[in-house]
Amino acid sequence: VLHKKDIEPSTRLFLYLAARGELTHKEIIPALNEGKVVISNRYSASTYAYQGIDFGINTIQEMHMAAKIEIVPDLELYLLSKRSHRQEEEISNVMDDFCDENRKIIAMHYCQLSKIRKNSKVIWTDGLSIKEVFESVKDFL
Repeated sequence: VLHKKDIEPSTRLFLYLAARGELTHKEIIPALNEGKVVISNRYSASTYAYQGIDFGINTIQEMHMAAKIEIVPDLELYLLSKRSHRQEEEISNVMDDFCDENRKIIAMHYCQLSKIRKNSKVIWTDGLSIKEVFESVKDFL
């Protein structure tokens, strides 16, 4: 499915929800139940930011809740860039192409989320060194 030129928006949403459900139930919940700290590079905010292009935030939230995968993180950092970091020689798939084509809208969705979700922040990484990104993250914590 991922290597097709175009897939239906609902297919893309269900693929993300299925992967998120597996991660939540098999990794995140057990770790939290053991008192561990969980750090993730993607969670519900990503679904809202990316799939919000085709579906409203309420629809996505209802689907997360129905699948019992709506765990609210204590902190959320959205590290964003205005440009693609994909290497030209990388094999392209429909998800990468979707992200590149919709980068501005996705970033706008993250910015909107940062205004309505407590304990969240956007950090623009363009032009920053790894050390500067680290310092920005540390300042937020």
